[in-house]
Parts: sequence; structure tokens; C-alpha cells
Amino acid sequence: MNCRNCGAAYGVGANFCAICGSRIWQGTPAANVQQPVTGLLRLHEGRAIAGVCAGLSWYYGWDLAAVRILTVLSAILIFPIGIIAYLVAWMVIPEAPLLVMQPVQQPMQQNPQT
Repeated sequence: MNCRNCGAAYGVGANFCAICGSRIWQGTPAANVQQPVTGLLRLHEGRAIAGVCAGLSWYYGWDLAAVRILTVLSAILIFPIGIIAYLVAWMVIPEAPLLVMQPVQQPMQQNPQT
């Protein structure tokens, strides 16, 4: 697989790119769709409510827990603005496409009956 920031190849268990140092999200949507995914998307993986926090953390390379904590703090401390901003982001940010996979047909095992 290739880093989405610099394009360098990285190993299977890598968390950061060895060339540019950017965080590599395990299970990125780009690995699940046919064309490369660019831009901010609401993800299906790591989703709690609408995927807004998961999408922001994937796009900017931030920690998902930190984004969720900042979202909750903004919803509490600046009450109407934080909630309205989350709802607007939910409506404006497009949802990541799902990969629909066909089930793999397993060959039938032939056991001779004796």
C-alpha cells in the first residue's frame, strides 16, 4: 500500500510513513473502493454516531479519541454552537462509499460415499 500523503510504499503493520512521517490509518476507505478517495468523508469504520469525528481524524491524521473529546467539550462549553456545527458537518460532509463485495463461491468438496 502507498501513503496518501507522499505516495511512498509502506508495510502491512506500519502506523506511520517512513518517508514523510504522516499517520497511516488502518483500514482506510481508499483500500476498500476502486478509485482513490480524496477529500473529507464521513467514514463507516470507527463510527459512533454519524462518522464526522472519524472522518476528521482520518483526513487530518489526528487521534480519534482526541477529536471526540474536543467535539464533546465544544458541545458542552459553547452549547448551541458546538451542537449546530456537528449537525451541519453531518449534513455537509459526504458519506464514504461502501464496497459491495460478491460472496466467493467455494468449490464443493467431493467425498465419495462408500
